[in-house]
Amino acid sequence: MGENKGKEQKRESPWYRSFRLLGIGLDVVIFAVLGYFVGEYYGNVVYGVMVGAILGTFLMWFHLFYATGLLKREKKENEKD
Repeated sequence: MGENKGKEQKRESPWYRSFRLLGIGLDVVIFAVLGYFVGEYYGNVVYGVMVGAILGTFLMWFHLFYATGLLKREKKENEKD
């Protein structure tokens, strides 16, 4: 009884899921912009953008692998039901 309640709360709306997955590609852009502002503060915009883009790329790959792992688990759970 308690297990079913937890599964119902875990499911997300399709819109939320779509925006979350589309946000994976925005990681690089967001970190590049943050790097721009940090680089501007320290007086070297090019290095700030470069470091921000590299960090954003690593985060994007991590986010992508995490999201695909969740999708595979969800697919397996749906097949069991």
